[in-house]
Amino acid sequence: MLARHASGWEHGEFAPYTLSGAGVNSIHEKAGVSEEVARGAIERLKEQGVISPASTEAKAALRIARWEIHQGTLDLDLPHALLDPQQDGSVTSALHRLRKRKQASSNYAKDLTEISDKELGLDALMLLLALYRNTGMCAFGGVSPRCIHRTWTIESQTPKLGGIRWGGEPNHKASAVTYFTFMRECLQHAIQKPKSNELSKEQKARFWNAWESISETGLVYEAVSLYDTNPTENDQGRLLVTLRVNDFHAGATAKASTDPSLLRALEIDFGSRFAYYTPAMNDRDEPEAMWVILPDKRGFWIGIWRLRFRTSNKDTGMWLDQEKEAVAQMVARIEDAAPSES
Repeated sequence: MLARHASGWEHGEFAPYTLSGAGVNSIHEKAGVSEEVARGAIERLKEQGVISPASTEAKAALRIARWEIHQGTLDLDLPHALLDPQQDGSVTSALHRLRKRKQASSNYAKDLTEISDKELGLDALMLLLALYRNTGMCAFGGVSPRCIHRTWTIESQTPKLGGIRWGGEPNHKASAVTYFTFMRECLQHAIQKPKSNELSKEQKARFWNAWESISETGLVYEAVSLYDTNPTENDQGRLLVTLRVNDFHAGATAKASTDPSLLRALEIDFGSRFAYYTPAMNDRDEPEAMWVILPDKRGFWIGIWRLRFRTSNKDTGMWLDQEKEAVAQMVARIEDAAPSES
């Protein structure tokens, strides 16, 4: 939060983002903690050598400087929305969402009786940071599927309208699949034996409790994606196009939606002629499922998790252009192959 209020310009001998004018009140407001807690946080940062009071030289370079931030090269892009709510108050920050949620889910409370709410809150924050660290929009369309994903199974592939009608369903029993390596990355602060390959029942509960905190507060959503091969088994697997975005705001059928997807484009132009999605909750009591006409039988469906608040960086901008082009090309191929409607 101190870096959030740091200058992004060079000032004399001081590099960008090393001089901050923020203080106790900034942490108090942004993090939603008391002034006493904020003051304690600053003291701990000073003790750890992360910050120091602005020197005479620093104040000469930037008059409002209160702190010098001692950090190496930043290797993790984070959005302002991690800390900042929308100005009109309609959307709370990611940090506030996590702080407001009850820390121990009823699904895991039995295994978490020895873990404090503060520790569980830290679990959720560390998982959120790990998700940002493993996000590649151009490469994956979200968080790397080799960290966490949702499984989809292709139930049918039949000729239809000049292409192949794919029908598939998600894993109805598990919303997410993850791996021990990713769980360990997220729980480094909680693992006493860093060289052990095993995770205890309590540690696994801590991970899934943190995931539930993040997913139920709306900080992630799913994009069902078409890859050329299974990316969890082949690290050369390439994202071809997003099929559907399972989120009302990012993936609604309105043209103002933020995330391009094949089903949205097809539904806008052709209704249900080429694709249809059955939501998880429906008045027919049918299981969640999807079908779509694709040019051929090649490819692999997988649910990619995306972070609600994306960073404004080059990767995000390039991905958006890449996705729009991929959707447009796929729609054209499907439309060109289909017989004209009489």
